[in-house]
Amino acid sequence: MDEQGLALLRSAMRTDLATPGVSPTAAGIQKVAQADQALGFALVCEAVYVQLYHARSPAAILAYLEGPLQIGDPRMRQYILRTALRVRAVLSATAGDPGAAVRQLMSDRGAEQAVVAGMVEACVRTAGEFAIPWTNVYFPGYRPRRARAGRIGCAILVACALALLYGLYRMSLLVIG
Repeated sequence: MDEQGLALLRSAMRTDLATPGVSPTAAGIQKVAQADQALGFALVCEAVYVQLYHARSPAAILAYLEGPLQIGDPRMRQYILRTALRVRAVLSATAGDPGAAVRQLMSDRGAEQAVVAGMVEACVRTAGEFAIPWTNVYFPGYRPRRARAGRIGCAILVACALALLYGLYRMSLLVIG
């Protein structure tokens, strides 16, 4: 996508502040992501920053990712928000130094240079556009709720452990007499 198309897409992200879902933001990001996945992910993070810098709550940002941006997987929505917050926190810690932030983020497991650079650039550009100081902290200690499947899996694991212990107890009674 050319610079004019990217500018139009970024404008659509800002339009989503007042009228979410009216502009085809999701379709534009999907089109970019087909050609350049790193840029597509950076644009999704930029959309999160636009929402974040306008004092949206985590629930509102997750709803925005689900609705207008059409990201159906709840784990992916939480991952995107956590990633955007991580990039913002690292930039805050480095006083907005993009080079230092990229170096620090590259030590994260699975980090890719193009993706990290795009996310940092999106955060710096958006913070500068809205004059957000690097001292602002967003959702410190944010931890998304775990899915119910995790609780069910844990309950099954505990039940199996208890059954195993009971089996060992019964076997020891048979052996010892």
